[in-house]
Amino acid sequence: MRVLTNTYVPGTRRLVAHARTHVQRMARFAIVGTCGVAVNTVTLFLLVNMGHLNKLIAAAMATEVTIVTNFIMNDVWTFRGVHSRLSWPERLLRYNAVALGGLIITLAVLAMLTLWVGLHYLVANLIAIATATIWNYVVNFRLTWRVHLHAMNIVTTMRDLSGTQSATHYGDAQRVRGGG
Repeated sequence: MRVLTNTYVPGTRRLVAHARTHVQRMARFAIVGTCGVAVNTVTLFLLVNMGHLNKLIAAAMATEVTIVTNFIMNDVWTFRGVHSRLSWPERLLRYNAVALGGLIITLAVLAMLTLWVGLHYLVANLIAIATATIWNYVVNFRLTWRVHLHAMNIVTTMRDLSGTQSATHYGDAQRVRGGG
């Protein structure tokens, strides 16, 4: 029988710092996204009402304008200080590719909400953008800027009845045994 004697989380300060940085980046990404909603909505409105384009075609074009402006803002502000091995044009292309997945999500949600539910296209567009934002953040965080948070490394020390101490490192699956 083993008795839990001590639980230690090495690098706790580093983990907290990573979490704080991650939350700050998510907040910045959301602010950029909010600016992008304004860019998208104004562009969509202009293309539909002044350009007399089909709403779905106009939405696709407005989304591409937003993708480029959001990339620039995210690259300059949200992920400032992240040293990517990708060049600026490579990051732009990768961001655009990820965002095209978001575009597909946006168009699908926009079509469902306008054609099936009957929502006004600008309201439906806001809902569609919110839905695609989750995809865009997660995938860009990992692929475009390649930000990797260190896994939490918890060490649990136990003693069995004979007094032998063992430590299990959760996160890297190491197991250490020793006398004690």
